[in-house]
Amino acid sequence: MVEKENMTADIAPLFKRIEYLEHLVAELREKVESTSSSVESLKLVDKTGQTRAVMHLDNSDNPLLALLDRDGQPRMTLGLDADGHPVQRFYDQYGITRMRMDVDTQDQPSVLLCDTNANGLARLYIDENLPCLILAEPSGAIRAQLSLDEGNIPSLILDDAEGTTRTKLAVDANGSSTLTLLDKEGHPVARLGLESPQ
Repeated sequence: MVEKENMTADIAPLFKRIEYLEHLVAELREKVESTSSSVESLKLVDKTGQTRAVMHLDNSDNPLLALLDRDGQPRMTLGLDADGHPVQRFYDQYGITRMRMDVDTQDQPSVLLCDTNANGLARLYIDENLPCLILAEPSGAIRAQLSLDEGNIPSLILDDAEGTTRTKLAVDANGSSTLTLLDKEGHPVARLGLESPQ
């Protein structure tokens, strides 16, 4: 009987500690529930009351974050497109898109650099794990392309204003280079090859 009483005396403080911990957990849960909230739009303002950042859902319920300069002009946006792929845009002081970074539907990343009219002039992207750089006119016509193929062979292709390839330059795995010139119809008219010394 004495042993049972001693055991009860030893367990009693433990029960009190458990009750105290349960009380703390309940109190913490109440604080979290009272301080957290769900909103469809959130604004951050500076000390002057100027909005500097906005986070909201677009018409398709995709999240979008916009960062604004001190004049209230958006300078960067980050969000998800209709297919759920990330897109980031950078704007100049006039609100014109000057750079865009995204991951497309094939999970291939790309960076697009634009002129003052938002025309894409240079695009760097990965296609099936192979890098490629494209230079274009404001109209969108591609004029130059630098890339690596499956064998890690670098090549440079230059097109005329009509989109016809006029010059090709490549270096093979052995270090031998080849320059090919084409006419306005795209037919080779001259070829210069330089073999790498063995």
